[in-house]
Amino acid sequence: MKKIIIIFFSSLFFLFAVLLLTRFFLGTKTTNVFPPAFPTPTPVVPGQTQITPSGLQLVSLSPENGAKGVDPNAQIVATFNRIVSTNSARFSFFPSIDYILVAQNNSLVITPTAPYETGIVYTYSVINTDGTIFATATFSAGANTSPIIPLTGRYPDLDIVSDNAQKENYPDIFLAGYTPYQTGYFSVSSEFSSSPSGHFVFFVNPHTNTAKQAFLSWLGQLGLTQDQIKRLEVVY
Repeated sequence: MKKIIIIFFSSLFFLFAVLLLTRFFLGTKTTNVFPPAFPTPTPVVPGQTQITPSGLQLVSLSPENGAKGVDPNAQIVATFNRIVSTNSARFSFFPSIDYILVAQNNSLVITPTAPYETGIVYTYSVINTDGTIFATATFSAGANTSPIIPLTGRYPDLDIVSDNAQKENYPDIFLAGYTPYQTGYFSVSSEFSSSPSGHFVFFVNPHTNTAKQAFLSWLGQLGLTQDQIKRLEVVY
């Protein structure tokens, strides 16, 4: 009888111990805490500097805007904020001139191959490679104090006919009188081309459909008809 009781209490103790251990392991949640993960640091090289190139900016122009009595053989000098090449910018002229372009450190220098006409207003623009206009200036050469825009002689009676007649007969010349021009949507410049016959070519930037539509809308505001616009040579 004693043996049975001992076996009974031993079993009970064993069962109680199993229950306690089970509750301990199942009822207690153990969380493993690990050190936070940090990114591997980027090595710093002493003396190394990341150089971000600044945008090209026009610092000065010569001749200055509105200059009169300029030497008929004077050079045109556009000076920028950094060293430039002959591909850094381009020029447009009205009336057109033949010239040699060279780069000298921070400047682009234009040397005319023939003297400027005296008493004539020359308009020139310096244009960025993306089509935006740095600046536009005018000057005249010689001692004439009342220079004129040179339309007479190039196009018969163009300077004495009405705007509507210019639009109808010479829409390129009419539009050239409004260029260079730019808004927040587009910029347009013009250059005179002698081939296949004397006319102005217009360059519109940027090369997007939005710029094209804004340009065409502007032409309509100037009063050019669709037929007159079709006669223009426009490069988008």
